Amino acid sequence: MPSALHESLIALFRSSPSYVAQLVTDRVGDLPPWDRADFSSSDLTDPIPLELRCDGVLVLFDHSGEPVQAVVLEVQLRRDAAKLWSWQNYVSLVSSRYKCPALLLIICPVAATARWAVALAEKTNVELSSIWLRPLIVGRDDVPADPAQLSRRPEDAVLAMMTHGRVDPLPLVPAFNAALFEVSKTNSELAKQYADLVAVALPRAAAQLLKEIMTTTAKSWTDDLIRSGEARGEARGEARGAASVARSLLLILDARGLKVTGEVSRRVMSCTDLDQLESLTRKALVINQVEDLFN
Repeated sequence: MPSALHESLIALFRSSPSYVAQLVTDRVGDLPPWDRADFSSSDLTDPIPLELRCDGVLVLFDHSGEPVQAVVLEVQLRRDAAKLWSWQNYVSLVSSRYKCPALLLIICPVAATARWAVALAEKTNVELSSIWLRPLIVGRDDVPADPAQLSRRPEDAVLAMMTHGRVDPLPLVPAFNAALFEVSKTNSELAKQYADLVAVALPRAAAQLLKEIMTTTAKSWTDDLIRSGEARGEARGEARGAASVARSLLLILDARGLKVTGEVSRRVMSCTDLDQLESLTRKALVINQVEDLFN
């Protein structure tokens, strides 16, 4: 059964077909001129019949509507030697169906799986065969982990959160937050979808930490439940909400390796102003020393 990570990655790429084309361009240079990118059926049934189903097929069309390039998308989480023969079939069937060149793009969010996929392709290409498989492999180490490198495309930050964020989402939160906010300017539903996909893809502990952080840095596009009791202004709910935000703030400081003194902890926990706590939490994500929190 496909995992949540597997399905979330596929959904990310299906939500942004042009992003898949950009990932390919990053690795091979310019693609043939194209005007439209669409995901087509991934059910590759041949006349034998033999049903093959890849994770996705992206087709690039020129201005006249003719296919000029196809990309077979595969998300591979673990080793599977039998996949080699499936991949070869996928590429040949897609190329035959659309009468255009086809590339294989393999997404490996686990670094060891990416190394295995590279070695498998290299081994196959020195054996006696008329079919040489030259896949484009995007492994975990190929996805930028430096937040400063994640501002070029919002989807880069989403992909980084699904890969590097599985271990520690905290350093990526500002870039992820900025990416969602940028997407929400033109498509608030897509921003919500990206947030949901990441929440589903992350392990439970990482997802919970991300939820607590996003609760205190939420934009208008986030889940309506994020501000539940506080937003209604009920005195008791507001007090509980402030305490929860304060605890999350201290958790952020601790997770970033910043020493929290008793005085700082007291000032944070005694604050009941949600707006001020939200402002402090934003600062907690970027400051380099605790002393700057109240400056």
